[in-house]
Amino acid sequence: MPVNTCGILDRILHHAITINVHGHRRAVVPEVTDNAEEALLRKESDERVRAEIDRLPPLQRSAFHLRFIEEWEPEEICNALNITNTHLRVLLHRARMRLREQLMSGPSGEAK
Repeated sequence: MPVNTCGILDRILHHAITINVHGHRRAVVPEVTDNAEEALLRKESDERVRAEIDRLPPLQRSAFHLRFIEEWEPEEICNALNITNTHLRVLLHRARMRLREQLMSGPSGEAK
């Protein structure tokens, strides 16, 4: 049964919440499952999303991580990565597009 990982990506990008764990902030996707099968599918999908994020080019991965996982402000990211705001927007757009393409394709890279 194919899993709609695009929905998971959208949750991570737009509806992730942060909590403070031992002084560190981390993104958490709220768990909204009714049964064990759904929880397992969600876990597998989330692992795939994380793996695809890790496959992004280094600068895209850094920008994406700082913006959507660490929730840094754009100005902070630009200063840390020594890039312009325009370049940051391009990096984030490309990262989102690449993630969407990869997650819409099957594990072998074939489009669904």
